[in-house]
Amino acid sequence: MTLIDPVPESGESLVPDAVLASVSDALLICTASGRVVQWSAQAEELLGLSGPELRRTRFVTDLLARHAQTALRDVTHPEGSGKAKLRISCPDETPPTAFDLEVEVTRIHRAGGSAFCVRLRRTSARGAPDEEAPRHRNAQICVGTASAMMAFDGSALRCVLADDAAVRMFKSTQATLQGAPLHSLQTDLTDAELDRILDKLRRRETPFAVAQTRLRCGDGSTLPIEMRFQLLDSNGPGIVSAVLLDSSRHSATAGFDVDLQARLQRIIAHSPAGIVEADLNGQMTFANARWAEMTGYDNTTLLRMSIFDLTHPESLDATRAAVAALSTGVEEVSLDKTYLRRDGTRLVATSTVAPIRDDAGRFVGISAIVLDTTAKAEAEARLNSSEKHLRRVLDNTVAMIGILALDGTLLEANSPALKGAGLQRDDVIGRKFWDCHWFQHEGADVARLREAVRLAAQGTPQRYDTVIQMEAGEVLDIDFMLSPLFDDHGNVELLVPSGFDISDRKRSEQQLSSLMREVNHRSKNLLTVVQSILRQMRPRDTASFVADFGERLRALSACQDLLVRHPTRSVRLDALIASQLGHLRDLLGTRIRLQGAELTLNADVAQNVGMAIYELSTNAVKYGALSNDVGVIDIRWTVEPREGEVYFNLIWQESGGPDVVEPAAKGFGSVVLGDMVSLVLGASVSMDFVPSGVIWTLECPIRNIAP
Repeated sequence: MTLIDPVPESGESLVPDAVLASVSDALLICTASGRVVQWSAQAEELLGLSGPELRRTRFVTDLLARHAQTALRDVTHPEGSGKAKLRISCPDETPPTAFDLEVEVTRIHRAGGSAFCVRLRRTSARGAPDEEAPRHRNAQICVGTASAMMAFDGSALRCVLADDAAVRMFKSTQATLQGAPLHSLQTDLTDAELDRILDKLRRRETPFAVAQTRLRCGDGSTLPIEMRFQLLDSNGPGIVSAVLLDSSRHSATAGFDVDLQARLQRIIAHSPAGIVEADLNGQMTFANARWAEMTGYDNTTLLRMSIFDLTHPESLDATRAAVAALSTGVEEVSLDKTYLRRDGTRLVATSTVAPIRDDAGRFVGISAIVLDTTAKAEAEARLNSSEKHLRRVLDNTVAMIGILALDGTLLEANSPALKGAGLQRDDVIGRKFWDCHWFQHEGADVARLREAVRLAAQGTPQRYDTVIQMEAGEVLDIDFMLSPLFDDHGNVELLVPSGFDISDRKRSEQQLSSLMREVNHRSKNLLTVVQSILRQMRPRDTASFVADFGERLRALSACQDLLVRHPTRSVRLDALIASQLGHLRDLLGTRIRLQGAELTLNADVAQNVGMAIYELSTNAVKYGALSNDVGVIDIRWTVEPREGEVYFNLIWQESGGPDVVEPAAKGFGSVVLGDMVSLVLGASVSMDFVPSGVIWTLECPIRNIAP
């Protein structure tokens, strides 16, 4: 036989590329002369050749040993296809190797000539060359096959490829099959059935579809066949491939089929799923043992019941809708539904329902595979309840808590974190934590937060005080913590940020700091006053000096006690006067009369005014109105506006005591009552020694004494 080469060798595709791209075999498409024009990726790998090297190759003469050429020429006889088992030597490799190869050749008919599809399959590993291996002179040739292949354009559904086995099976010619519409094939499949098969393939409901039918051959005979359809190349219409199997070749397996039926019955009987069939009224016609076990009824009782009798009222509508869908041509419906067991408990299940059709294809009933998911549903219900409970706990805690992915994306936030900032979940969920509202205020330490996330993702907890933004731009001091959450293998899975309001603590810290500064300030002032007292006193003798100095220190102490009880650095004037007259408390309200509106002094003013009141009371006891039994002291203060300013006036006036004579010399008391008070308060101070009693007055702007 002489091989002809009528197909142009210009790189033209003899087979749709989608077919080659979808197969897992090593395939070569050759012209009749043996030149390779197309190939699959697996062929390159098997032969160790690149695409350009394959395109320059004549498969028969260049790739196979000499003894194989005769075998393949025998294979490519006009009857069609065949197989050869060969030994391929690779003397150019270092070291030389060889391997066994099975070659299957199928003729492809085209307008103007033929081409060949060569399928390669290596049947041994590469090894050292075997001297006996090249002597495969009795190459096994297997001509003929029980299967045939056709390919159809995915859009027009016309035949673009039919192998020799298909020509023989149809008892037709290549000219008749090429371009023939899929729907025109002489089979028992109706157009509607073919359309349903194609729709399922196009919707990717199944990778392939199988149909049993009979083929009316060109000579008038009929042949039982099985057609296996597959959609190749999902981009665009693609290619529909059809593998046709001659069912009559399997008659020898009849005994096997009987055994298979028996095994199938055993599988159904012992299936972990409930299997049930019913007619169009829902009357059950078959139920396996598992379905009886699941429902609590015996098989005899079940076959007297309707499937609707077992359906929980809440699932009736869904069940009727599934049956209605099957009646319109839908091939399968899955639904989650609830059944009622014999004892009244609920059976939660997933049911896969399919139609039962008679030989004419009419819808006559339903079959269902039912999986008991009650335990799963109860576990999910418990989990949902637990999650809701945990959510309520988190939402009612005082802490602000969230969940982060390892890259800092916020996955969840509890109610205090959201409501406190006036946010909705959609405002922040899915955003990077540092881009959320809480950290969008002036002075936010975003860099530190990003670094904390990085370190926590490595397993190191982070904690520090920071400031976040809440609703209406308010800021809040928080104790911030970022904790890694580990999985069962010790890997960081999530991050948990939390924050506690520490505003009260911060205020306490600030107040404490302020008090410490105040203590320091008051201590310095007190020491200054003590030094001034010491400098101004002129002791007559040690005993009198100690007594006088001690009394003045006690007056200072009383003033300090009053200020300490008022940590706001202010004190009421009437309380200050009462504290400095503590040694005369029995006379308050009778011989010592206070008159004036409520007025508050700052700490420095209170300290100096208190010393002045003490000095005046000491002089009154020794020399003035309190040195007898009838004298009185009036202490009055007023606040009055004058010349655009508000003035404070304080008057100490004695009466009823001995006649007053101005002293010839000034002591420490005069310094306190004059120079010290005047200097500290910026006040105008006068001391009048009228015969009826001493009158001491102080006047200054109110702003000089205000806290």
